Amino acid sequence: MKAAGLHEQSIIEATPASLNSACHNAHDAVQCGANPTVFSLQGIPSSMRLVITGASGFIGQQIIPLLSREGLPLLLVGRDVEYLQQLFPQFSCLEYKDLEQSLEESDSLLHLAVMNNDQEGTLEDFRQVNVELLKQVLEMSKRAGIQKFLYLDTVHSNNPTTSYSISKSEAVKIIDAEKDLSVKKITIPAVYGDAQFKGRLSLINKIPAFLRTPIFQILRSMKPTIHVNKVAQSILEHLEDSRPSPETISDEQQGNWFFHIGKRAVDWGFALIIVVLFWWLLVVIWVAIKLTARGTPIFAQERVGQFGESFTCYKFRTMKPETRQAGTHEIPVDSVTRIGRFLRRAKLDELPQVLNIMRGELSLVGPRPCLPSQTELITERQKRGVFNAMPGITGYAQVRKCDMSEPERLAKLDQEYQSLKTLPLDLITIMRTVSG
Repeated sequence: MKAAGLHEQSIIEATPASLNSACHNAHDAVQCGANPTVFSLQGIPSSMRLVITGASGFIGQQIIPLLSREGLPLLLVGRDVEYLQQLFPQFSCLEYKDLEQSLEESDSLLHLAVMNNDQEGTLEDFRQVNVELLKQVLEMSKRAGIQKFLYLDTVHSNNPTTSYSISKSEAVKIIDAEKDLSVKKITIPAVYGDAQFKGRLSLINKIPAFLRTPIFQILRSMKPTIHVNKVAQSILEHLEDSRPSPETISDEQQGNWFFHIGKRAVDWGFALIIVVLFWWLLVVIWVAIKLTARGTPIFAQERVGQFGESFTCYKFRTMKPETRQAGTHEIPVDSVTRIGRFLRRAKLDELPQVLNIMRGELSLVGPRPCLPSQTELITERQKRGVFNAMPGITGYAQVRKCDMSEPERLAKLDQEYQSLKTLPLDLITIMRTVSG
């Protein structure tokens, strides 16, 4: 709302500039991450009515036209109905005090109402909106028999250090504990749309237009973002139950040349350091295995890589030659050779995978490639789009102590990495691997 905007803002912390001004042609639009979205209502009943709280915030103002374009009946809720009606004169608008009665005639609710992180207030102010209002809307939804409750979370709730993030973290606990209502949680990073930069990125508006695209690329490589079109698409897909929940979504660094060049530079830098400076270590390990264990020192194994395509993954042999092909967690401890145990503890068994990096089959950081026989994990990863990412020698899930013995949890963490990946996150993962 306009005057009382404290409660009606979106959960973004900054909004990038208009894609028309920042991107001067179709190629630049892709570079900015503005992927054209084709919306579909195929799995949604034509009679479904969606209630949207906090509709006058940035995300609300951006996605409501996109949702209405598909013919989805909408009911908008806010504290300043007059302002809300000015924004969307074609829709029915009401205050929270009138919400419960209208919910009885609705099917689903999208909760956007939030006090955002670019606003000032005490922790109690943030809790009043982000926690207490959520509780009230949840209770009304349960009494009214709402079939689906969609909650837009923020990646900041994973790091509760500010009044905003603390209140959002408390709200997530309420959502996760809800058992009497079908709740779908969608976690998003900073959102941008076809509007000027706002909040912490507002200074970019003063930069010449031809510089905005490269600067935005650099910022995206440091922090995950998502275009509002993708948020709208995800909402529609959750309404038709075609996406797993909960999930974290973002642009996944699509079209970001700065990120991809930076990530590949780190990969090649690591590979060249091993090959040029530590070639002698590879030779020493090869000889040690040859002298103390049976079988070839280099072990080649088929793995499932990017886009589900198989490739040959190389490692130093750490197991006996007769060991069956299976995940590490499925192999008996006595199948590992004595030198193999040392190589694993020292994290040296993966060094031959620099060859896979140079062949473009592996990255230094990414989801760990699985075996073709690990069908449950493959299914979970396919469901979450994990195979769009290049696999890695180390991974976001591995430094969080999750391995292939937990296929569903592993796939969720892989998907979370795909959505949150940035150059700083990759460097943190590398450091945690080395130190852990």
